[in-house]
Amino acid sequence: MADKPARDPALLRPLRPFRHRGYRLLVASMAISLLGSGVWLVAVVYQVIALGGGPSELSLVAAAFSVGLLASVLLGGVAADRLPKRGLMIGVEAVKTVGAGAVAVLAVTGSLQLWQLAAISLLLGAAEAFFFPAYSALLPTILPADELLAANGIENALRPTAQRAVG
Repeated sequence: MADKPARDPALLRPLRPFRHRGYRLLVASMAISLLGSGVWLVAVVYQVIALGGGPSELSLVAAAFSVGLLASVLLGGVAADRLPKRGLMIGVEAVKTVGAGAVAVLAVTGSLQLWQLAAISLLLGAAEAFFFPAYSALLPTILPADELLAANGIENALRPTAQRAVG
């Protein structure tokens, strides 16, 4: 009878965080959030074009998102320290869903204007500023310290994949 090859624990180390149900749910929520943000980035370009806008108008909408993000990032960190993280993340996703839904309804009804798209983009940027501080604060409460490095690697691989490539 042949001996089974020994398992190299170093090969499994990057996947260890997935042993924890809480982590699987957390990383799934992050993936869905990133996917939604990626779809938003693409949809905004087409929506600005559909409204007759060009590069300047697209820059305005993109800048509104960035202003919302930058203006709220410190508040997002404070909120992640003081509020229930899970509830905060759910609230962020609810705001993002309602905002994107409002744009969809306004677009379908032919009522969407550029200023509305910029205002909702500002709101979505502000909401985004609350998600990742809450995620980062929640992660160490779910995983043992020796698995945090692997989880950070998964996050850093997932961000560009889910948001830019898939979204």
